[in-house]
Amino acid sequence: MQAIKKILAAKTSWTHLVLWLVINWFIIFGINVLLMPFIYWFIFGEGQGGVFESEWLWNRFYLNFSPLFAGLIIVSICAFVNYKTGNLSSAKSYLIIMPALIILHLVLLMIYNW
Repeated sequence: MQAIKKILAAKTSWTHLVLWLVINWFIIFGINVLLMPFIYWFIFGEGQGGVFESEWLWNRFYLNFSPLFAGLIIVSICAFVNYKTGNLSSAKSYLIIMPALIILHLVLLMIYNW
């Protein structure tokens, strides 16, 4: 709890925050647009069997949220490394990026499903 209080008391580096938010958003967007169709095709293949398996809830969850989890893992590792090195303003930026990425990804899913 003390670590969170220290991080939240640090000054926010807004340029760092915006830069890493944009970079991580493009990573997640790139995984969704460029990699997920190929991964989908390699897992499920073509034809009626692939369409049937892709409608299972677990598969839809995996395909929709695995890019978000990859981005959040990257951000959390960066936050931990910056906290351990004492760079608290960057760690605070990463902690702010996490909920922003979740919100942006949910908006992206609403756009995809519309």
